[in-house]
Amino acid sequence: MKRKILPLLLLAATLFSGLGLSACNVNFGKQSSHTHLASAGWVSDGTYHWHECTVRGCSEQLDKEEHTTEYAEGKTPSCTEEGIAEHWHCTVCGGDFTGERGGVAIGDVTLPAEGHSPVTKSDDATHWQECEVCLVLLTEAQPHEAISYHRNKSGHYKVCDECGIVFDEGAHTEGESCTVCGYDANIADRCASDYGYGYLGTLAGGTAYQNFYRKLDETASAFHDDGTKSASAVQVNGSTVYVAGEIGYDSLGLTLNQAISVWATYRYDHPLYYWISGQVVYNSKNLSVCVESDYRNGSERKEQNDAVYAAIDGYLREAEGETSPYRIAFAFHDGIIGNIDYARDDSGYPVSESWAHGILGVFTRGQAVCEGYAKAFSLLLNACGVENVYVSGTSKGEGHAWNIVKIGDGWYWYDLTWDDQPHIGKGVVYDYFCQPGDLADHTVGETGNFNSSANFLYALPTPAEEGYATSSLEYGEEFTIGSFTYRVSGYGEAELVSSDAALAGEITLSAVVSCEERTYSLAEIGENAFRNNGKITKIFIPRTVAVINNFAFYGCALLTEATFEDPHGWKRTSADGTSAVSADSLSLPAEAAALLKETYRSGGNLYQYVWVKTLPAA
Repeated sequence: MKRKILPLLLLAATLFSGLGLSACNVNFGKQSSHTHLASAGWVSDGTYHWHECTVRGCSEQLDKEEHTTEYAEGKTPSCTEEGIAEHWHCTVCGGDFTGERGGVAIGDVTLPAEGHSPVTKSDDATHWQECEVCLVLLTEAQPHEAISYHRNKSGHYKVCDECGIVFDEGAHTEGESCTVCGYDANIADRCASDYGYGYLGTLAGGTAYQNFYRKLDETASAFHDDGTKSASAVQVNGSTVYVAGEIGYDSLGLTLNQAISVWATYRYDHPLYYWISGQVVYNSKNLSVCVESDYRNGSERKEQNDAVYAAIDGYLREAEGETSPYRIAFAFHDGIIGNIDYARDDSGYPVSESWAHGILGVFTRGQAVCEGYAKAFSLLLNACGVENVYVSGTSKGEGHAWNIVKIGDGWYWYDLTWDDQPHIGKGVVYDYFCQPGDLADHTVGETGNFNSSANFLYALPTPAEEGYATSSLEYGEEFTIGSFTYRVSGYGEAELVSSDAALAGEITLSAVVSCEERTYSLAEIGENAFRNNGKITKIFIPRTVAVINNFAFYGCALLTEATFEDPHGWKRTSADGTSAVSADSLSLPAEAAALLKETYRSGGNLYQYVWVKTLPAA
């Protein structure tokens, strides 16, 4: 066995010595020296490039040097073509880097094409898409299409089903219904204004504002008339808010402040929608139309609507047949003031409840604050087609609301709140009736500021410089019939201001007088109307008279009988206060005449009483 082993060991040694490792010595499998074999390609870092030895186990860096770079200018990619990133290129190793001396290696300096940015464009008839960047046409022009018209008081329009662009806008044709769109104005449309809508359209970005306005109108009008629809309850910061609908503003390109400003404008234009809350609920994309909690249920709204419509009809009947904006405004000015009082709470402060700040105060409650006066006046004028604008600002140190109305070719101020003076005569004055120029004690709020959001106010028309004047009789103007001179003292009312000194004997005052085909009720007997007439002996005072002014019968020495057609509800006012006059006393002509002529002294001066009838005629 041993003889066989030896030759095998010798053969192994011989084979081992025949391997081709002539340049290096191997010691237990470890390499001690060799000739370097450089890699074919360069290896680099942020500063150097080199070749690596490819012999196994060798880490030698061969030909190591700093990069030799040259600047390569970048190229911005276009919609369709690739770009190149700005870089430094090593002319030796071919590497690309962020800096002149290397820096961070850039694997690929190619920047991908950005692709087109489609945007919808349109004209009156078609829409198409083009790239917002390179302006290349992406789709061919297609005609707008819509199934039906949208309609409002201002006119009709269509909204393209494909692109959402408003097109085919136009005014309604005259007649009972529009021959183009079939529009037949209902009471809600008639009671609305389009002033704010028109104003928004004059602004940069006006199309988006008007689109949002129209979406508000679609939501509000549908909710108002649907007696079966109730508002949705939403939790906001731990409180329950009632919502009629949610409208997207972000998709129209509007900011939140712009959306709220359009919402405020819509409310001014639509005073009929008493149920819209002054509260605004929103998120980053949508704004909600909130509802006053008392009117969240359709059945409650229907009940209120019926009462409101009935009241509106009553006011419209009062102005029936009037065609002059001046006369229509006159009728509503006196009608509202005569029917309501300023709303105050038990402490004498203005009522804060929402009904007092809207049309319900005037039409269903019999009392309102300034906003209620102004909104109801605006609504009634709208219903008669009289252009007017609701105005907000301050007056006499308080937040306030009033109106400006187009009469003839000019715009004139009306403030029904300050003209309601229940402690004076009939309770109505005309200090803020059809006034031109600037009102010294009124300051209009800032206009056109979208940062005001909920207090946003549109720009107002420029008021007329001169007072309104026509050939027809207006407030304060006088006319003479026979022995009497009258003054227009209210809508359909006249004051007897003077009489012929030659009048004698028994005088019967007419309840109604006519001039220029107009009829006036005798509402007042003016100061000094019969003063120092020593010839009249008897006088008949019709039930239409509600005020008898100071010194009306002073010096009427022979006046022994005064017959009051309506002796009820009279009070006399002196410097010491007001006291009732007994109807029984006024039923006796002799006693009534004595009371009419009675005088008193105050501060050494002689006065007669001012008489006011405080109850409706019997």
